[in-house]
Amino acid sequence: SPRARAQSDFLKLEWQHSDTVRDMDGFLDVLQQSVNENPITVILDGSEGYYTKSMIAEGLDLQLEEDAECRCALEAYCQPRGISLSGRMLEGARIPEGAQPLCSSETVDQGFILVRGGRCIVVFPAAKKGFDDMFAKGFYPFLLRHGAETAVVQIMAIRGSKVKDVEEYLRLFRYGKNILPLVYQENGEFYF
Repeated sequence: SPRARAQSDFLKLEWQHSDTVRDMDGFLDVLQQSVNENPITVILDGSEGYYTKSMIAEGLDLQLEEDAECRCALEAYCQPRGISLSGRMLEGARIPEGAQPLCSSETVDQGFILVRGGRCIVVFPAAKKGFDDMFAKGFYPFLLRHGAETAVVQIMAIRGSKVKDVEEYLRLFRYGKNILPLVYQENGEFYF
C-alpha cells in the first residue's frame, strides 16, 4: 500500500532483490552476507511449504513452534471462509522459537521478526495480502520501540501540489536517530 511503501521509504529500507536460492547452503550464505552487512534483513518469502522459515530455523539451530498469536490470526482467516484449520494451515502458525510474530487475518502465511546478536531478520509472506497489517501493526512498532527511546507522531495534511517538494526535501534531509519522517496518501489526501 502507499502507506507501507512510505513507511519503508522514510525508514530508509533498501529493498534489494536477489536471485532465488533453492538449497540450504546457498540460502544461508546469502542470509549470512546480508546479516553481516545490514542491521536489518527483510525477506519476502514466496517459497513453497514454508521452506524459507524452515531453513532459517534449521540454520540457526532453532525449533519451529506454534505461536498463539499466529494461530488466532489463522483462525480468524479460516472461520469466515469455512476452511478447517489443519495440516498446511497450521504450519502457518509455526515460527522459530524466540521470534516475534507478524500476524494478519488476511492470509494463511504469517511472518516473524527474529533478533540475534544485535541483528534482525524479518520475514514477510511475499503475498500482498496481510503485508500492510504485518508492517503497520508489527514491524513498524518494533522499529520504533527498538530504534528510538521515544516516538512522537505528528500528522500534517499536505496540499497535493506540494507533495513533490516535501518528498524532495525528505530525500535530501539527514535523519537523526529519533527522526522518522513519512509522506503517504490515504483516502485521496496526502499526509506528512
